[in-house]
Amino acid sequence: MSGEEIMDVRQWNWGVVGVILAGVVILIAFYQIVESSEAELRAEMHRIEARQQADYAELKADLAALSSTMDRFIERVDSRLNEVERNQSRLDAVNELLAQQVIER
Repeated sequence: MSGEEIMDVRQWNWGVVGVILAGVVILIAFYQIVESSEAELRAEMHRIEARQQADYAELKADLAALSSTMDRFIERVDSRLNEVERNQSRLDAVNELLAQQVIER
């Protein structure tokens, strides 16, 4: 190094250099904070998506179980209605026979 180069370094405004370096350090720190926040946000979004998928699967299972229960209920009601219709037909037949007997007497 020559004497002029040493003089130039000595003449630098170290306050400005310090402020510039501090600004660079602050920018790097801010970038790191933003990056870590973005990673945390991505991880949270993945957790939310996984929870929603699990909830959706559980809902589908619950709906399938409810549908099965409703099908069984409908089958029982249909069976009972058929039984009621058979009994009503028998009752109608008995009433008809009684009406004929009353008319015959």
